[in-house]
Amino acid sequence: MKKRSKIFSIANQKGGVCKTTAAITLAQYFAAVERKKVLIIDLDAQGNASHGLGIQKPTDAVYSILVKGTDIPAVLLSAREHLDIVTSGPKRTADSLAISLMTEYQQNAKFALSLAFNNFIEENGYEYVFIDTPPAAGLLQMSAVIMSDYIICPIVPKLFALEGLSEMLATYATIVRMPDLETPPVFFGVLMSMYDRTKNVTQRMLSRSIKMLGGDASRILPPIPIDVKVEEGYERGQTIFEYAPTSPAAIGYENGSGAVHNSAGRVGGYLHIADIIKAL
Repeated sequence: MKKRSKIFSIANQKGGVCKTTAAITLAQYFAAVERKKVLIIDLDAQGNASHGLGIQKPTDAVYSILVKGTDIPAVLLSAREHLDIVTSGPKRTADSLAISLMTEYQQNAKFALSLAFNNFIEENGYEYVFIDTPPAAGLLQMSAVIMSDYIICPIVPKLFALEGLSEMLATYATIVRMPDLETPPVFFGVLMSMYDRTKNVTQRMLSRSIKMLGGDASRILPPIPIDVKVEEGYERGQTIFEYAPTSPAAIGYENGSGAVHNSAGRVGGYLHIADIIKAL
């Protein structure tokens, strides 16, 4: 049977790179605008994906599923119409969960997420899955990447974000060489948020990112313009498409220079990323 779902890990080994924002924004877009059935798996114990969708006190459903063997439907939450979420909570760390996974799954620990979720995803008809990974290297992030079809690495124009990109690329290189991995994930691209095309530092960070990618500029995704509306929406438990759907972070910026445009006739914004995903 042909695999119906497309699974994306949003991953960087540093925090503060708009990883959660990308996960919940893309998920909400496909659920609300494209009317697709979407699942978010929040692996970050801070629970920011849950908070960004207005869920104030998320339980640690991830731990319950992976370690206690709880059935997924028993802890699954509906965040929006067509959009479900498996939440994480603050009662454990990524390290403590990793120890539990190694105890529970032993040599199959790196496949823990695949073993726990893949059948559920296919049987329930989810068309898109977005995994908000922990902001650190480790077993949980590796398991997410192994489970995924595609990897999006978000960055911001700061040096620490590029350090995270470098570490993420090293992790990815290790994973794709694993002999027991049947279908390695595809490195979908680097997504820069807080993009300000008037600042020299932005262009320097993009140039350094391309160098890290071996000169492959095609792996730099259309950027997300800097936009205060993103944070305002997050504080209200709304994504940018709910709070300010015509803002630059949502639909990009005007550019008449021959650049590739999104379906709104602009460049960048989460709409542009969704357009590329739809074309897969």
